[in-house]
Amino acid sequence: MILNNIMGHRLRYLFILVFIFSIIFSHAQDVGVFIDSLESRILCNDKNLLQTGKDIATLEMVFLSYQPNRYGEFADKLVKIFELTKDQNLLAEYYLIQGAKSFGNNQFSDSYKNAQLAAELSTRLQDTAIIVRSYALLGALNNASFSGNESGDINKAMDYTLLGYQLATKTNISIIRSIGIQNYAFALMQKGDFKQASQLLNRGIQIEPNGSIKILDKIMRFHLYNLSGVCHREMHNFKDSKVNFEKAKSIAQGSSMKALMYLVYINMGIDAIFRNELDEAELYFLKAFQLKDLIAKNKIPILLKHLQNLYERKNDHKSALAFSKEYSSLRDEINSAEKNRTFIELQLKYNTLKNEINKLNLENEKIKLSKSKSVFVIYLLIILAIVLIMSALNVWKSRKALNEVIKKKELLYSMISHDLRGPVISMQQVMPIIIDAINFKSMDKVKMLLQSFQHNVINMHNLIENLFNIAKINREDNSVNIEEFNIYNEFNNLEVSFSSKITQKDLHLTLVCERNLILKTDRMILLSGIRNLLHNAIKFSYAGGSIIVKIENQNKVCNISITDFGLGIDDETKKGLFNSLITKSKMGVDEAAGSGVGLEVSQKLIRLVGGDLTYLDTIEGTTFLIIIPQ
Repeated sequence: MILNNIMGHRLRYLFILVFIFSIIFSHAQDVGVFIDSLESRILCNDKNLLQTGKDIATLEMVFLSYQPNRYGEFADKLVKIFELTKDQNLLAEYYLIQGAKSFGNNQFSDSYKNAQLAAELSTRLQDTAIIVRSYALLGALNNASFSGNESGDINKAMDYTLLGYQLATKTNISIIRSIGIQNYAFALMQKGDFKQASQLLNRGIQIEPNGSIKILDKIMRFHLYNLSGVCHREMHNFKDSKVNFEKAKSIAQGSSMKALMYLVYINMGIDAIFRNELDEAELYFLKAFQLKDLIAKNKIPILLKHLQNLYERKNDHKSALAFSKEYSSLRDEINSAEKNRTFIELQLKYNTLKNEINKLNLENEKIKLSKSKSVFVIYLLIILAIVLIMSALNVWKSRKALNEVIKKKELLYSMISHDLRGPVISMQQVMPIIIDAINFKSMDKVKMLLQSFQHNVINMHNLIENLFNIAKINREDNSVNIEEFNIYNEFNNLEVSFSSKITQKDLHLTLVCERNLILKTDRMILLSGIRNLLHNAIKFSYAGGSIIVKIENQNKVCNISITDFGLGIDDETKKGLFNSLITKSKMGVDEAAGSGVGLEVSQKLIRLVGGDLTYLDTIEGTTFLIIIPQ
């Protein structure tokens, strides 16, 4: 019964003390001096934030053994330093501190969450010290008979502490090795294997301290002796248990660690009860009682219960009743505080949720207001656009410009009429020959004549399309139809219309383009420009030559280049490439000259969608580039 009391949830504090680690900093011999030194550095050492964060982590661990009621005091400052330094090790330390703090306050779900976060992060960082301590906390949380956590699993506790022990044995740091041994031994004690636990603890006692912070090594050694004393007591080896408790007390007294003295006095009192030395037990329990003001309130009821039981056995019913009343009063106070804390937490969660809902409602209102403003702006822009267009139409009228347009129009119509007459006459001449060839079943000849016929049709189509485009430009029709389309598929469809001529001249057409490339522009305008450029490339290419088409998106701009390696363009022609009044069309490799308006019309149309058509002066080949914004 006594063992269950001492090993139960009332001694949870015993286990929390195990979460202490080694950070290189000080050689202070006295805990009080050590804490004062660290606090001074933390408050003044803002220039070296990372070191300040490490100091805070060390200080929190020492508070756990020296002044538990101050544990977690600097946790918020540790988070702020992490936000500035982004040092992941400090974040893992914060998770561990929060987990241990929640564990001490019986907030098991919050403790479990933080312990898992610390374990996962320290595993990624390969920080053995934090991993071992994280497994120790997870082991404690799963030790139901010890922690009071009803959802705990002793087998999981064994698994976690064993993993921590195995990792700890691989390091040379004495503090980490001690932590691994202590926590695995404690799990073995919960399973009732005191003999193996005692052997393991004795192995830990033999570890030579090598930590740079001597006070932490002393704390580790205290726990080894204290737990070893418990093991020997449960095996009724009272001589060895007393020796181990005395050594633990000597370490605690020598370093002024009153929280640890409180713990060992309780264990020494229980040891005396096992030996039926009630006066000796009373002495140790009362010494612990004198230190209760340094201990968190939820750790004191166990001592009051021991005192009540002790005086009942001594038939001192008055003292037993006094401690019983104090025990009940303190338990009621703790339970009330627990309820208040739970209520406050729920209230905070409710307020947080309410604030989030209010924020969402506010955002929705802003969105509605923004939409109404957008509609108003759109109407205003439409009205402004109409006014600007009407103003532009009224301003854009001058006699000289009109005469130039009329002159150019007459010239272009004359040239296109001449070009249209050629393909029509050619088709008129070819048709009777095709009919005769079909009658004589000369299919090869029919195929050849049909290919010629198709080429004339394509030429007529291009000329008619250019004529429509010229009409569009001359009437100053700037309307465009922006849409999304797959340029790879559209080019392949376009290529089919030139297939007979490509085959006839044995040309090699190469397309460099992503299959799923989507463009957003006026499809008809772009394809008209590509058709003109491709027609010219075929026209001026030698038989057996190559044509390369590249289509690619770069920095929100689509570049379409068409390169042929045919006749090329002389320097004089380059000067007026895009002005049909200056440059006349030239004859192709095996074709007559055209109207010469294709490049100019294509350039003007492409500029309607914010793009451009230019000529690239390259060493090899003739390259035209279409630029389309996306």
